[in-house]
Amino acid sequence: MKFFSIQSVLSLFALFVVLSSCDKKQESVTKPQVTIVSPKGAVSADGTVAIEISFSDDNGLQEAEVRLGNLSTPGDVYHTLQKGLNGTSDNLKYTATIPQGVNVVGTNYIYVKCIDVDGNETVKDEDFEIEDQTPPTVTIVNFDDNSVQNGGQVHVYYSFQDEGGVEFSGVELWTSDASGNSTQLVNDNYKQNYIPSQTSGQGGTSISHNWSPGWYKLLVKARDESGNVGEEFRTFQVL
Repeated sequence: MKFFSIQSVLSLFALFVVLSSCDKKQESVTKPQVTIVSPKGAVSADGTVAIEISFSDDNGLQEAEVRLGNLSTPGDVYHTLQKGLNGTSDNLKYTATIPQGVNVVGTNYIYVKCIDVDGNETVKDEDFEIEDQTPPTVTIVNFDDNSVQNGGQVHVYYSFQDEGGVEFSGVELWTSDASGNSTQLVNDNYKQNYIPSQTSGQGGTSISHNWSPGWYKLLVKARDESGNVGEEFRTFQVL
């Protein structure tokens, strides 16, 4: 009977270990690559945010997490997504809906976390601006021009609303000639009311003028913090 020496057995075991390791895929310590394509820079406040992110990894991707938030309210995340990834390169491209009632105007951030099949993790975050392009809503609540025929005042009361905050509201008086050309009446005929930033409020004024026969327009304006202007007007005639 033939016996194997201890040295021979050890050599065979070592060879078995080497062959077994060759059959296994080597784990990578390289972290996955993440590129945020969108959002970038300034985007419009239209109730959605377009998101596009590319991922790559030498051994394979596993999953990604995406968050959107506003820096003015840290911790207030208004969008999250967790999604599985495939292969060594993948792409996420979709439109995130901003929940109603959430004010996202100003500086926002996108947070992205990617994990590959080996457990390596990459986190990337970038800031972007959401611009307010929606003007304030202005509503004339009451308008009274009954006394102008006798040289009296015209009275107006109004309300305004804007999610981003109104910084100014005012009333302008205009007159029109027979050709339809408008001229603003200035000096004390222009009443304005500066307001600390607020999302809603009311205003009102009474305007005196040396009325002459013709058509007039009373224009109510409100401007928000982003410079958008909302307005509403009433026309009246002096006989």
